[in-house]
Amino acid sequence: MTVLGKTMGRKSQIVYLATIIGGALLFGALINALIPADWILGKIPHLHGDGHEHQMMPVWLQWVSNCFNGCRFVLPAV
Repeated sequence: MTVLGKTMGRKSQIVYLATIIGGALLFGALINALIPADWILGKIPHLHGDGHEHQMMPVWLQWVSNCFNGCRFVLPAV
């Protein structure tokens, strides 16, 4: 940000950051307005009263990724 400020000037940097922040907020509001909440929230795992759980990823893929990540930390880097 300091390099950007020195290159563009302080006033231009503030306008640039305000544009980025405003665009992000506007796009977020647009997404909230156009995409139904159930479409997004329906993908999140949830628990039923009996402990039955729905997953976003299959169980076998969770195990494979857990083993892969565990091996990355246990084995020395080559």
